[in-house]
Amino acid sequence: MLLFNVQIYITHKGKTMYIKANIRKLKDMTVKRDIELATLFDFFLTNLGENREFHSLGKPYKKENDFYTQMLLPLCQRLDENLSVSQLFISRVKKYDFIHGGFFLSNCAAMGTLFWFNDILMGLSAIPYGGTTHFFRISALKTENKPGVILPSTANSTLH
Repeated sequence: MLLFNVQIYITHKGKTMYIKANIRKLKDMTVKRDIELATLFDFFLTNLGENREFHSLGKPYKKENDFYTQMLLPLCQRLDENLSVSQLFISRVKKYDFIHGGFFLSNCAAMGTLFWFNDILMGLSAIPYGGTTHFFRISALKTENKPGVILPSTANSTLH
C-alpha cells in the first residue's frame, strides 16, 4: 500500500479564483427561494467572512451609507419599533460590486451584519435580537429619496 502526503500550495491567482467561485456561488444561493437563510449566511461567513484575502480586497465604503441604513431600518423596526441602526461599517469589493459589513443596533448591545450584491440589488442581513438571530433576504430599489423595501408578514423570510 502506498501513502501519499500531498500539500497543495495555492498561488495568489488560485486564491482569487477561489474567492471568485465563492462570490458566484453566494450570489446563486442568494436568489434561490428554497434555501434556508441561516445556511446562506453560514456559507458567507465560512467561505468569505473568515477569509483574510477576501477582506483585503475590500475598501471602506461610505458613499451610500444612507441607502444601506434606510434599507436596514425597516428590518430593525420589524423586531422592535424603537430599534434602529446607530452605526454602519461597510466595505466594498469593487471587482465584484459586493458590499459587506456590520452595524450596531441602537438601544441594545448587538451588532448586525449585511452582505449585498449591487448588480442584482439583493442581499442578506442577520440581526441578533431577543435571544435569536433573525435573517432577512433583502431586495431594494435605489431611488432618489430612499430605498423601496416591502416587508413580508414574518421575519426569516425574503424582503422586497
